[in-house]
Amino acid sequence: ELSYVKSLRIIVNTFLDPLEKKEVEELRGIITEADLRAIGLVAIRNIYAVNSLFLEGLTESIGRRWSPTELLGGVFKRFTPFLKMYREY
Repeated sequence: ELSYVKSLRIIVNTFLDPLEKKEVEELRGIITEADLRAIGLVAIRNIYAVNSLFLEGLTESIGRRWSPTELLGGVFKRFTPFLKMYREY
């Protein structure tokens, strides 16, 4: 999960943010908002946010007195409804 969240952060910071903000002159006119939605980049920001919180929950649970059936199960149960966003992506 840590590796996955790091990869999502790279995608958001390196590609998505510059494309959405059009900070770089060369990026203007290259890709439209509709194009971003079509290739799923808009959903990545939401996926990154949820998976960052999921990683935080896992890290906190593992840091406590280890009880895999109680602690990790609770984290998965809490985040299961948010994983439906992967259908859109």
